[in-house]
Amino acid sequence: MLDWLVEVTTALKCRDRTYYLAASLFDEYQKHFLDILENKDVHGIGITCLYLASKYEDFPSLSSKVISNKIAHGAISESSIKKKEIIILKTLEFSLDMVTHYDFHVNLLLSARLQSEIMNRNLTKILLTKISELST
Repeated sequence: MLDWLVEVTTALKCRDRTYYLAASLFDEYQKHFLDILENKDVHGIGITCLYLASKYEDFPSLSSKVISNKIAHGAISESSIKKKEIIILKTLEFSLDMVTHYDFHVNLLLSARLQSEIMNRNLTKILLTKISELST
């Protein structure tokens, strides 16, 4: 799921934090359930978390039509995405603003006075990837 999220957010030129927020929303939502999910359920939750994260982070955000047609290739309808959106929002009590790995790493880099390097997007992605690998 995470590899897929990286591919999609990169291809659609979403903000870096959109990926991290979508992954965090997915994890937070999953914490509320003990059931083992099928692939189609995981995919639907992932798509909806991406939709929510994009609405929160990106301008302009990804539309439900783009999500349904381009990302889900028609496998998940716009109405299904919107229904799942309501379920996820209620489950998370509408709390979408959470600290992500991205926030932690950016603040770590800022505190290390690497502000000029943070402006270089490629270096930031490399550093964040390496730090994330080390932190798991």
